[in-house]
Amino acid sequence: MRYKMFLYWVCGAMSALNVAAAELNLSQLVDIYTQNAPALQAQQAKVQALEAELGGTTTWAAPDLAFTLGQNSQIYGGMSLGQEFALPGKRQSKTKVKNAEIKGAQLERQGVERQGRNQIIALAVQQYALQNAVAGGDSTLRNLQQLQNLWHNRSTAQPQVASVLLLQNQVAQVRREQTELRAQWWALWNQMQALVGADLKPVLWHAPDGVKLPSLDEILAQVSGKSELQAARQNLSVSAAQQEQITWSQRPDLLVQGNYMWQADVRDWSVMVGISLPFAPWANGENRSARQSLQAERLAAELNLKSQEQYLVAQIRSLYAQAQSLAQQIALIAAEQLPTLQQARAAIERTLLAEANLTQWLEVESQRRALLVEHIQLQAQYWQTVVALAETAGLSPLTWWPAWTGSEGEL
Repeated sequence: MRYKMFLYWVCGAMSALNVAAAELNLSQLVDIYTQNAPALQAQQAKVQALEAELGGTTTWAAPDLAFTLGQNSQIYGGMSLGQEFALPGKRQSKTKVKNAEIKGAQLERQGVERQGRNQIIALAVQQYALQNAVAGGDSTLRNLQQLQNLWHNRSTAQPQVASVLLLQNQVAQVRREQTELRAQWWALWNQMQALVGADLKPVLWHAPDGVKLPSLDEILAQVSGKSELQAARQNLSVSAAQQEQITWSQRPDLLVQGNYMWQADVRDWSVMVGISLPFAPWANGENRSARQSLQAERLAAELNLKSQEQYLVAQIRSLYAQAQSLAQQIALIAAEQLPTLQQARAAIERTLLAEANLTQWLEVESQRRALLVEHIQLQAQYWQTVVALAETAGLSPLTWWPAWTGSEGEL
């Protein structure tokens, strides 16, 4: 046979892509996110505001200073200076509440940061799947065009009109699919930039070969450390500290007051030490109601925390089973289905021009392309499931596989 055809789909072929030399690790992109993301800056501002309020809990109340000036038979005047001193426990209870709120805000920030990190990884996973599809489509398009040229340049036998038209339709379809895939890739990159909060050059990702998932028990053992759960527990601590603060708010304060009076040639001064009652006896019902409300909220928060933990465990089990199922399907396609279609296509190629069997070849090639697209989609679903599994457990998927790298470039 004069022409021997080798038409193949290269899933990871980067030759069809415009790649620059600069390298960018996915972890580095995540670091850029932590430095620039508006969502993180807002959370950090919340923490800083609470830290600023903390200083106010350790200061003493402002002194009471009063001046008196009057006249009856003679002009008189005076000055009074008083200072309240709260018991140490009262000030500490305020500090305890504020420290608990700061810790909760810090945990919330950690949760927002982790969610953003995993969203970046999820976007990179989707971009990588599109890169595979585009690279494979470019390879298929080149081979279809090569085959098309062969048919037009044949010196023997007229080509089958229907087959040639079918071949032209295949070329047009692949081109349309490539245009759509590139548009999707750019949409994902725009989302990436908005999430990171920085104007970056486009990056083409190079994924590792495999994902090394830990066992299900190892993942479940780390669920309790998820920042959202820790923040929920911290809210319980805030509630307990607020109840303690209400109790301390009913304790009296020490009052020291000095008075100075003068009238004509008479000068008089005095010092008084006493207690200041910060509440009225008829206000006890309000304080009791506040404590009961906090107790009810605390009970509801405890039940909600328990329900949330159970839900996360169920979600992790489901996602882990889904990841295993997808991995098995990917392996089955790669080990059995693709080789079978590859052999069938190779057998047709050996007699393709001699028998003018273009239609049969296109049918087999169409099946193979569909299977390869399914294979890429399953891989993308698997990676996305792994990212979702890590997010649900409060972890980073980068700890489960080698670091992703990327090169500056675009589709």
